[in-house]
Amino acid sequence: MYQYIYREAAGVYWDQENHGFKSTELKDWSCARWFFHIVDAVKSGLGVELKLSNAPVWQNIPEQDKTEIINDKNI
Repeated sequence: MYQYIYREAAGVYWDQENHGFKSTELKDWSCARWFFHIVDAVKSGLGVELKLSNAPVWQNIPEQDKTEIINDKNI
């Protein structure tokens, strides 16, 4: 059912190959803002509450965005 997230028209898509949600190109928003947008879109569109792993693997994410994501109390 994850592949139907595109119906939300929120720039969020399911990546079947990597088994995860992804966004359109990161143009105007920070990585953290996109992360929270994806979490919100998946919750409202699919009723699925995403949680951050206890040991996330960060790739090309600025430290400021990592800190913002980790410190958010809702994930």
